[in-house]
Amino acid sequence: MNSGGAGNRAIRQGAVTHPLLVPQPLDCPISSRRRSLALRLRLIIGRSLPRQAEPGSCFVAGMRMSPNQRFHKHEHLRRRADFQRVFARKCNVSDGVLVVYVAENGLTWSRLGLSVSRRVGNAVRRNQVRRRIREAFRTGNADIPNGFDIICVALPKAAERGIDVAHSLRSLVPEAIRGAERRETASRARSNRDVAR
Repeated sequence: MNSGGAGNRAIRQGAVTHPLLVPQPLDCPISSRRRSLALRLRLIIGRSLPRQAEPGSCFVAGMRMSPNQRFHKHEHLRRRADFQRVFARKCNVSDGVLVVYVAENGLTWSRLGLSVSRRVGNAVRRNQVRRRIREAFRTGNADIPNGFDIICVALPKAAERGIDVAHSLRSLVPEAIRGAERRETASRARSNRDVAR
């Protein structure tokens, strides 16, 4: 069983005498042991560990992220009925990497749903594609109009190396939304003509 690594071996052999690297006895309070462990890790790793985040923020890859940059839970499209409603609108565009479906949702924010089938690859590849699409949606959320449900269906090409999924999403979503708005305008015009008759 591995009991530590090079740092702990050096401590056990007495080669390291720095007071912060000496383990605390087990009878000291748990909070003291935790502080001691954090200090030891900072010295061994050679950099400060992230401090406590402000309320509402989180750490991503060592950077503090403000609350408005996160991919919030209410922005996830999860319910089967919502997916069926968006697919039923049949308002979609594709570029060979993604197929993007959109439909109005009557909310003040947009939501993202993902469909990544086994044709894309194994579980690792599928999860990578999902993460890349979610990240593209999160970083480009300011450019996406509010009030739409967006479903991205990943095609097998999305898992290939060097494919820019973010570029596909940024170009397809506005195009799909324009198509949805044109379709809505045409539908209203037809209904007005029917009423006039």
